[in-house]
Amino acid sequence: MRDGSWELVEKGQDVAEARIIQRDAIWKWDLIGSFESNTKSDPRGRIAVLANTSDHAAPVEHGAVYGARGPPLAPLILWLATKFGASGGFGNKPVLRPGGGGGTGNQRSANVPESWLTVNQDDPASDFDSFFYGQQIKLYDVRANEYLDGVVRAKYSDHLVVEIDGRLQRIPFDGGSDLRFGAIQPWDDLAPGDQLALILESLDTTVKTTNVDHWRGLEYTDLPAVDREAINNELTDYVTTGKDQRSMLRSVERLEQIAQVPENRTERGHVGQAGDARIDGKNYLAMQPFVERDGIDAERNRHLDTYNHEFQHLWLNANGFDYNDDKHHSQLADYERGNLLDWDVDENGYTADYQLHRNPELFALYSHEDTNTPVEWEHIVNEVPGYVDTLDPTGTNNSVSSPDPTELLNPSNPQINEGDALEIMWTDQPLPAQYEVVSNSPIQVGPDEYQYQVREVGVPFEEYISVDGDGNLFDGTIDLWYNNSVSSGFEGPLNGQQYLNTDMSESPRRAYAEALNRAFYTHIYARSLERGTGSEDLGWHTALYDGYGTTNVHETAAVMTQVMRTQVSEVNDRKYIANNIEQIATVHPYLMETWLNLFEPSDVAKAELDRLGIPY
Repeated sequence: MRDGSWELVEKGQDVAEARIIQRDAIWKWDLIGSFESNTKSDPRGRIAVLANTSDHAAPVEHGAVYGARGPPLAPLILWLATKFGASGGFGNKPVLRPGGGGGTGNQRSANVPESWLTVNQDDPASDFDSFFYGQQIKLYDVRANEYLDGVVRAKYSDHLVVEIDGRLQRIPFDGGSDLRFGAIQPWDDLAPGDQLALILESLDTTVKTTNVDHWRGLEYTDLPAVDREAINNELTDYVTTGKDQRSMLRSVERLEQIAQVPENRTERGHVGQAGDARIDGKNYLAMQPFVERDGIDAERNRHLDTYNHEFQHLWLNANGFDYNDDKHHSQLADYERGNLLDWDVDENGYTADYQLHRNPELFALYSHEDTNTPVEWEHIVNEVPGYVDTLDPTGTNNSVSSPDPTELLNPSNPQINEGDALEIMWTDQPLPAQYEVVSNSPIQVGPDEYQYQVREVGVPFEEYISVDGDGNLFDGTIDLWYNNSVSSGFEGPLNGQQYLNTDMSESPRRAYAEALNRAFYTHIYARSLERGTGSEDLGWHTALYDGYGTTNVHETAAVMTQVMRTQVSEVNDRKYIANNIEQIATVHPYLMETWLNLFEPSDVAKAELDRLGIPY
C-alpha cells in the first residue's frame, strides 16, 4: 500500500508537469520546482498528497485577478525574450526577476539579483563590453526548456566560453547553440577586492602561460622563464595598481599570450593583434629577452620601460581606442628617435602636403563607439591654435640645432651636462649617431686631445668621443644638442579640465583619449607653424620624450606611460625623466591629469610630482 501510494504521487506529478510544459506557462519552471508530495496512514488506508507551493500555482490553474499594479513584469519579459529570441522592445537592461541567483549548473529558476542586466537578445555581441572574466551569467537552454547558471571564463569576438556545472561550453553570439544569454552580473556589483581578485585570477589562468612557442600559426622562440617572470611581475603591478580596475581587466582578458620577439625582428618589444582592435580582438605581447641577456637595460631597469610602453598599447586596444586602419606616414620609413617629423596642416586640421603624410586625424584615437571621427577632434582643432599662441619655448627649449662645439665641448669650460643627448654626424657614416653624455668632465689623453665619456643609444656600454683643445670634434660635427638641465618652468596646479570637452570624473577613459589627441595635435600644429623656418623650438617644447611620443597618438599614450611608470636606476636617466615630467605638466597639463586619474605612477615619477606639487 505504501509503495503504491508513492507511485501514484509520482505519476500524478509527471502528469502535472507535462500539462504545465504543454501549456507553456510563464512561470512553468517555478511551478515544476515547487511540487511537494507525501503519503500518510489513514483509517481507510493511505492518503497520497501532491501539492504545489508556488505563488503562481493558483493563477496558472484557475486564472488570476491582479490589482492596479498588474502582474509581475520581469518574468514576462524574460519569457518573451527567450521564447521569441527578441528583446521585445524593452531595451537591453530590464530586471529579470528579483530573487536568489549564482553558482553554476542546472537551476530551473529564472531568479536573478535585481541589479543584473538583461542581455540584448537580438544582438548579444552588442553587449560585448559588459561581459567579463569570472562574471556570473544566467542562460536559457531552449532544447531542455530550462535556465542554467554559469560563469564567464573567456570572451572572443564571436562567442563566450562559459563554465556550466564544471564544464566549459562555447556559446556563440549568433544563436548557433541551444543556449541563449539571459542576464549578467554587473561589474559594479563586485566589491573592489573581488574585482581585483578576478583580475589576478584571469592573469594567472589566461596570460601566465608557458605555452609560448606558437601564436595563431606565427613562429616564436620560447621566451626565457626569467623574462616571463619579469614581464608577469610588472604586468601584475600595472593592473593591480591601476585606478580603473574594469579597464585593467579588459587588458588582461584581451592578452592571449606572452612570447619572444622573432629572431628576424629587431624591435625591443611590440604588441600584435588579431581581430578587430577596437573592442573585441585579441593581443599578444612579444619582448626581447632582456633579463637573460643581463645587459645594461636590465641592469638599469630600462627593460621595464619597454614593458610599460607595450602594456599601454594593449590598454588602448582593450578599451576600444585605436587609430584609423588607413594610417600611413611616409616620413616614418626613415624616422629615427631623437628627431621631429615635419607637418603642414591648415586651420581645419587637414594636411596641405600629401608627400609628408596622410591627414592628421588618421593618426588620432577613435573610439569603438564612433569610428568615423577621432575623439573630440573638432573641439581640439578649433581650440589648439589659440592655445599654441600662448606657448613660449624661449628659455625653456632644451634642444639646440648645430651648436658651436667650441662653446659646448670646450675642455676648459664645457657647457655639456651629464644626461644630455648629442646627435653627431661622423664623416665616415651615412646617418647621424645619438649619444647620451655619461660624464661632462673631459679627460686629457694627448697634447691637444680630450675625451668625453658617452653611451650610444641602443649600445650597452660606454665609449668616448674626442675633441681638440678648442672643443672641435675629430672627424664629425654635432647636429643636435639636447640640454637635459633646462627646466620647462611648471607653475601649478594642473587644472586640465578647462582644456577638455569630456568630463574627467564622469568619463575618465574618454577624457584621457581626448587629452592624448589634443597633445598630439598641439605638437603637429606647432610643427606646422615652424614649417620652412628651420626652427624646432616650438616642436621640442610640445613633443614627448625623444620625439617618438608624437609620431602618432598610440605612441603618445605608450611613451606617456613609459615616462610615468619608469623605474630607471641611473642618475642621468632619472634627470631626463624628471625634465620630461615637468615639461608634460607645463605644456600638456590635461594629459598629465587624465593619466593620473587612471594609472599609478612609479616611485621615480612620484619624486618629481612631489617636487612639482602635483597630487597623484
